[in-house]
Formats: sequence, C-alpha cells, structure tokens
Amino acid sequence: FVTRDAETPLFFHNVTSNVGAWLDVRVTGNGSDINGVGAIVSVKTTPASPVQKSFVGTIGSFLTADSRIVRFGLGQVTGLVHELRVDFPATGKSVVLNDVEPNMVVDVEEPA
Repeated sequence: FVTRDAETPLFFHNVTSNVGAWLDVRVTGNGSDINGVGAIVSVKTTPASPVQKSFVGTIGSFLTADSRIVRFGLGQVTGLVHELRVDFPATGKSVVLNDVEPNMVVDVEEPA
C-alpha cells in the first residue's frame, strides 16, 4: 500500500502463480544488538553458486522500519541450501549452517 501526497493511494498485490523457493532468516544478537542489527546474512544455494548477501538494519522510510527477518529468493532450488552464514561485525562472531531446508524461517542466535 502506497500513499502519495494529495493523490489516490495505490495498492499492489502480487498474483504470481509460482514464486519459487525462499529462505527467511531471523537474527537475534547476544553480545551485539538484541535485534541483530548490523549482522550480515549470506546464502549459497550450491557450493558453486554466487553468494547472496543482506544486511539486518533499521533503514526504512517515513514512519516505517525494516523487518527483523531477512528474505532471500532462491529461484527454482529443489534441494537443501548449501550454506547460510550470519556474521556479527560488532563482536566478530559468526554462525554457519549447512544443508538448510528452503521455504522456512530459520532463527539464528549470536554465540554468547
């Protein structure tokens, strides 16, 4: 839903029949920010695939904020995700998970 100054609001709705695989990552910090802000999340679907990266942040727009959940589109992946990595720059700690099931929310907690 998009509001526009002195204009009619717009509502966008995705009606794509086959959106492909996805992976959501919810990060929780221990030594750094409790909401995982600042963490860098990386995903490789196969050992040879390029790395997808995203940043857990609070950037949004007026009266909004980004979600704590980072979403990755995985395309037509049919097997397990090769590697999910979360780096916590504030503490220098990392979490690496291998063979992750796609189409789910993965909770990653910063090591104490």
